[in-house]
Amino acid sequence: MINSFNEIFQDTIYFSFILRIKRYVKNTEAKIYLTKFLKNISAVYLYELACFLNKIGVCSKESLFQPNMMPKVYAERQWLKQTTLNSDKMKSKIQSMGIDFEQLVYDMNIVVKKSKLIDLNFDEYYENNDISFWNDIFLTVEKIPKILFRTLKVDEKIINQFYEMLDEEGLKYVNKIENSFSGKRFSYSAHKLFSKTSLLLDDKVLILYRYRLISSIIKIGDILKDVSLNVKLDNVFDIYLPNYIRKLKAIIITIVGNDLIKSKTDFSKNICLELDILIDNKDFYKINRKLRNNCHYKDISNLSVEEINVLDFYQVKYLNCLNRWFKDSLFIDINEECIIMTNFLKACRKKGLSKEEIDKNYAELYYRFYFTGKI
Repeated sequence: MINSFNEIFQDTIYFSFILRIKRYVKNTEAKIYLTKFLKNISAVYLYELACFLNKIGVCSKESLFQPNMMPKVYAERQWLKQTTLNSDKMKSKIQSMGIDFEQLVYDMNIVVKKSKLIDLNFDEYYENNDISFWNDIFLTVEKIPKILFRTLKVDEKIINQFYEMLDEEGLKYVNKIENSFSGKRFSYSAHKLFSKTSLLLDDKVLILYRYRLISSIIKIGDILKDVSLNVKLDNVFDIYLPNYIRKLKAIIITIVGNDLIKSKTDFSKNICLELDILIDNKDFYKINRKLRNNCHYKDISNLSVEEINVLDFYQVKYLNCLNRWFKDSLFIDINEECIIMTNFLKACRKKGLSKEEIDKNYAELYYRFYFTGKI
């Protein structure tokens, strides 16, 4: 039980730490980026935590969730098992966004900084973007350590001091987060994005949906690598930020690895061939899966120093390999036409025009904007 509680403290406290940084961040794009990072994993945590805490009698699911919230959390938790291959969800995204890989159509948004791609909107489109729902999830995950503190009869004063320490440490990283993710958003073309490659549809969907997932854990892990927030609670629990980041990497590697194994394209096969060379210790996958399974909280596997060293060495190789293959497949060119189209579509949205209205009256609207700067 101590190991399970230690794992819960680790996941919820460091989740809360990043959430607190997000609250201090002022730049809109940086805040969106951190929010998406937290959304990916929060529903997984919350569902598994609710099941575990209910089972051991610490608190019931009803006390954690608002009415009808549990099924929605479960649906989001299934993200952990979702694959991009032959996915109805991916097909619906492409259709609803109007993605056209064959023609130059401004069908998506990208976020760019210094000519480098930070983010794109494919992974968030056609998803549950109900702000109140995600706020409820974030706040519920955040309150679980406090429930456990009270269960363990930790003094309220110590709890308050602990959260003041989280805020104080988090403030040190606000500028780094903003500097890394405060890019500029542009309207862009999926056709142009992949115009320098000959990838198949499955490859393009894989990159569009997983690009930020891979790059975010690399970048955020690197930014937070020097956090001096190793927490000891009651001389029993010892939680350490690198353990949290290592576990997130294990989950993400398992998710994307599943995509690669199921895909039969040359692109995926070539990535797997390179990974076979880079990952010359085949125990890595077994150890990575072992750590990933700790997200269930019931039977926690404590890794040896040797196993941790294996993960720290090969997780970096694995993620950097994927990140390089994805980045090398993309073409970013913010030219004058791209800027004009970005401003045109912003003006249309400001006017309250729907996609259907824009498509129906596109020529008239575009030329009016081109010559007058107005819609």
